[in-house]
Amino acid sequence: MQDSKRFSEIQKEVHKIASKVLAHELKEMELNGFVEKKTDDQSRAKTEYQLTDYSSSLEPIIKSLRDFGLQHRKKMRDESHQVKKSAG
Repeated sequence: MQDSKRFSEIQKEVHKIASKVLAHELKEMELNGFVEKKTDDQSRAKTEYQLTDYSSSLEPIIKSLRDFGLQHRKKMRDESHQVKKSAG
């Protein structure tokens, strides 16, 4: 398992996400077994989230999606440059 992170730490890492949306997504991930939520017994305000071992099964899929996204972005950029050259 990876290190635990507080809600505010996750929100800083995921740019431009509303608190309500992040809370909903974390809850969904918890229900699906990808995230474990830990609340300090003495301070309910201290809640941390941690990826489960099960969530590591998604790593190859996420890497493939990332690679596809990078290739697609390059393709769109290259095609945009081609259109600009043709028009110019």
